[in-house]
Amino acid sequence: MALTVLPPGSGSAAHEGLRRAYEAAGHHHDGALTVPALCDGWSGRVVSHHTPDMLEDLRRLGSDPAFRTAG
Repeated sequence: MALTVLPPGSGSAAHEGLRRAYEAAGHHHDGALTVPALCDGWSGRVVSHHTPDMLEDLRRLGSDPAFRTAG
């Protein structure tokens, strides 16, 4: 899993990347860009920006032994 931290300022390359991800999810996205946003690395689309669902998915993933890394 990759994490990209967006720096402050609306003109940064990271913000432009997020804009492209939202536009890939639905043509001509004119709404606000919200974060956190879960983006599919293969298609480049935003697949979720609903924080409670994302946190629940991460909680479940973290409790599954198959997804734990050796430490």
